[in-house]
Amino acid sequence: MNKIHSNIVTNPAQLDIPQYIDQPQYVKNKATNYTIQALGWLVWTLFILPLLSLILWLYQGRLIQSYIFAEQMNVQMYNFAWLALIVVVCCASLLLWASYNWLRYRKRDNPKVLNVSQSILAQDFLITTDELSRIQKSKSIVLHYNEEGILYNYELKKA
Repeated sequence: MNKIHSNIVTNPAQLDIPQYIDQPQYVKNKATNYTIQALGWLVWTLFILPLLSLILWLYQGRLIQSYIFAEQMNVQMYNFAWLALIVVVCCASLLLWASYNWLRYRKRDNPKVLNVSQSILAQDFLITTDELSRIQKSKSIVLHYNEEGILYNYELKKA
């Protein structure tokens, strides 16, 4: 296969990589770092998220109160009816979708995958069956695709 040149920089000296990447001497006190990370997630999960949820519930409650209950009774009922209609339509659409999927897939236990012949698979990748056999036997494969998603080159690495 023809190898197409690309503008990918592979020389590490030309890459703008920070010094601390992949340098174990910069990573000290892993246990302390993991403990601080766990404490941060604990604080986030147990305190900050519930507090944020409470603030948003209070804000939304005030918004709904001012939207529905601040008007005259006939406007309140009109607004409430529209909100109820929106909730009913959303719930009904989800129930219809779930019912359709249940009716369509209720009798299928496991989808069966058909065996594909070597020639069809090779034809799909636009390679020969001999190349496909080499690819399948290789331990490590690097596939190169073009912008249209067509395989134009591959590299086989022996492990």
